[in-house]
Amino acid sequence: MSKNIVSINSNKAPNIQHSYLNSSSNNESDDKPVHNEANFYKKSQSVEHLRFSSPTKKMRSQTNKSFGAKKSFQEVYSTSRMFGRNTIQKYQSLLDQPQTESRTGTLQNIERGLLVEEDQYEDNQDQDKEIVEINMEANFKWLLKSCIEEALSFALEWAPSTIILYFITQNNDEITVKGFGIGAVWSNCIGQGLYYGLCSGFETMASHANGNKNYQLVGLLLNKTVFISMILFIPIMLAMLFSEYILNVYNTDEQACNIASQYCQLVIPGLFIASFYYALKAFLNAQNEYRIQVYTASINLATVVLYSYIFIQYLEMGIKGAALVFVLSESTCLTLLSIFTFFKKHLHKCFISLSKEMFKNLADYLKVAVPIGSIVAAEWMIFELTAIISSNLNDNQYEAHLVLSNFSAMCFQFQIGYSTATATFISNEMGNQNVKNALKYTKYALYIILGHLLIVILPLIFLRSYIADMFTSSQEIKDSLLSVYFIFIGCFSLESFSSIASAYMRAIAQENYTSICFFLCYGGFGLVSSYLLAYQADLGLKGIWLGMLISVGSYIILLAIQIFRVDINEMAKIIAERVEEDEEQEQQENQNDQLAIKNTETEDS
Repeated sequence: MSKNIVSINSNKAPNIQHSYLNSSSNNESDDKPVHNEANFYKKSQSVEHLRFSSPTKKMRSQTNKSFGAKKSFQEVYSTSRMFGRNTIQKYQSLLDQPQTESRTGTLQNIERGLLVEEDQYEDNQDQDKEIVEINMEANFKWLLKSCIEEALSFALEWAPSTIILYFITQNNDEITVKGFGIGAVWSNCIGQGLYYGLCSGFETMASHANGNKNYQLVGLLLNKTVFISMILFIPIMLAMLFSEYILNVYNTDEQACNIASQYCQLVIPGLFIASFYYALKAFLNAQNEYRIQVYTASINLATVVLYSYIFIQYLEMGIKGAALVFVLSESTCLTLLSIFTFFKKHLHKCFISLSKEMFKNLADYLKVAVPIGSIVAAEWMIFELTAIISSNLNDNQYEAHLVLSNFSAMCFQFQIGYSTATATFISNEMGNQNVKNALKYTKYALYIILGHLLIVILPLIFLRSYIADMFTSSQEIKDSLLSVYFIFIGCFSLESFSSIASAYMRAIAQENYTSICFFLCYGGFGLVSSYLLAYQADLGLKGIWLGMLISVGSYIILLAIQIFRVDINEMAKIIAERVEEDEEQEQQENQNDQLAIKNTETEDS
């Protein structure tokens, strides 16, 4: 019988023959069952792959794939999941012993165990592929469900402002409607916009920590966010109290500014409550908990209809009634969301008690949170600043812009929901350094946004006259609205893709680049283009919306350039280092505090 002679790179057992695969050779005088160590190395790598081939875990062991690897048996099998250390030592000792029947039998038993595992390798590979396919389908469904839930919650949260506008327009004169529009723009821009931006930064950081399984850090970030929100409330309150003087700077209608100022001052309690609501909402988003937000927003929407009917229509409280409805709406949202969160026990792992730790390292917290939050806050503010620019148009065009911008914002809440859920999912995976899954969720998000546009665009086009009739009975306002409607469709489509691109960039720690691009495109190109086209080129309302189209188009181009340039694997390492640094700083500060307490106790004694 032919025999294969294999030289082994080991001084323990040189030139050992391999014959155990054919036991009939035992009758030959020179045929002694011996072990081929090099082939054993090769098979060991198959087992290593089998043990680490789960699609839900990363490959954490780099095995040597060369056939005749110049490594000792102990080095190759030091991390084996199949054999224990005692078996390894026993196998090594057998190689040092003379060839006997007992030694050969023991070696064969060990090797046959390996062969059984290797025979099952292909079956396990097929099972792994099936599991991967199942997980891909399950992950897509999970992201889709989360996107829909978050989009619904945002749309339902925005709907109350549209309902209030509807009741105001139906029961008040044009000057009151204009005053309400200016006041709502200012309170949204300065009040809710700043809170929402700050909490978006917190949301991304908490998502990274949650993906890294650092639940205590999530709770600490929540406490820091609430504390900073309390500080932020002071300038917001001052901006509301002195809103009349500020609004008169850019708007010449003093009566409308006076009405707007009344609204801004009366909604101050609601803005204070909103700070807690946005923080709690971001806390839930970081843990991929969206459904209770839908329940909260749905119940609140029903109560807003009731409040609006009572205070605006039945009691005819006008602008005061609108402000009261806003305050009651924010109170209802916070109360309901807190109750639902309390009964979700799995969320409690991230809650920590208030301590002085929340006051530490605030500069480091803001260093990351502000660039992320500025994107979202500025997006809200610039959208409202566009409304401020349009306030100097004639009344018909301004009211048309007010109606279309509110309708646009309501439609865009779905995109915000998609981007928020997507950013959370990608951030979780980046925090866990799972780049493959992060890219997978990005691809899924693009599928979702494309599907949404295919479903929504055609109804928006064919129902444009009906939509205009819903918000106004004036033919002049309707004509102004329809004159820019297709520009609005273009903005809406591009904004859908920019929201996903922006979410992806925030999640992979590209917040600085993204914020710079946003201010350059929206704050620079957008606002300047809107003003010049509207007033200098005398295009009126059409110029406002063309400027918005220019801003979003340039923004997408700049983001696309950076997306193809950045190394996402390097970004995953940076994010992991951030989380580890935060944890190390907390531990170091705790140790310093404990040491200070001990020193104080020693001095006292």
